[in-house]
Amino acid sequence: MGIWSEQAHKDLVSILKLRYKELAPLGRLILQFADRTHESLISNIWQEASENMFSKGIINEEEKRDLTIPMYRRSAEEIQRALDEMHDYFRVLESKSVDMPRSPGRASRQYIEHIKKFAAVSMKTPLERAIKTGQAEVDRFLGLQKKKLKIL
Repeated sequence: MGIWSEQAHKDLVSILKLRYKELAPLGRLILQFADRTHESLISNIWQEASENMFSKGIINEEEKRDLTIPMYRRSAEEIQRALDEMHDYFRVLESKSVDMPRSPGRASRQYIEHIKKFAAVSMKTPLERAIKTGQAEVDRFLGLQKKKLKIL
């Protein structure tokens, strides 16, 4: 394992441990990563953004040429290795790889649909609690969701 991948692994394990500390009992954590299989999509979006900034005069030709993507994209195996180390902290219920289209517009639509599905799953825990504790809890939960939707 190279120095970049080893540090990326340590960073991800540290992030997962910090998220564990933030989780409520019986809470759910949903994580999403762009792994190396999405390299060209991310590069295309980055290229499009740099062209857009250049055309609007936000950056000059030299700045456009020198722009880099400051991230280390892990492989799916590297992500899984970090998740495997977390077995003493939490249980992974599902790990899924989603192939994103190469077109940013199509990717955005597919990404939104993917997030909608995960949002539905993430609501399962509070709803299970509400069912067990009765109508007052259901009303409180739905009131909170209504406030959140108004903010969005």
